[in-house]
Amino acid sequence: MSPIPVIYLLILMVVTTLTVAESVGIVQLLSSDPDTPPPTWLRRVTYGCLAKITCMKIPKGIPRSPSKVRAAAESNGGIRLPDNVVPSDVPTSRGEGENGSREMIQKEYQFIAAVVDKFFAGLFLLLLVASSVILLYAYPHVRNSQDFPPADKNRH
Repeated sequence: MSPIPVIYLLILMVVTTLTVAESVGIVQLLSSDPDTPPPTWLRRVTYGCLAKITCMKIPKGIPRSPSKVRAAAESNGGIRLPDNVVPSDVPTSRGEGENGSREMIQKEYQFIAAVVDKFFAGLFLLLLVASSVILLYAYPHVRNSQDFPPADKNRH
């Protein structure tokens, strides 16, 4: 058997494994605790890079940075928060209180999950198409090379 189909099947198995791992991560994001806001690094990566790459607009009502969450909480709740505290149970939009904050955080997790899912779906599709094209192009060249002699037609 030529190594090209083996390499292609190996690439398919790796991409399938990565897809399952990515799906587990998406489910983890969707089931995150709405009392705990997303980490700052996840917001920066999602809003700064991935949302632009995937051409997704940040929905209204979801702040783009922790400082905007803090400012909204302080302006609507009148509470001055320390710099290391991210508000989760203070009013964040026009007196909605804890439920409004929980819903906002939940929507933020849903948006982050959608952006990450769309990015990895595109990445996996690009990887599969690129590997298919490369391997289909390489197959005739490998088949005709001296490294792999032709199969014996008398062998069964």
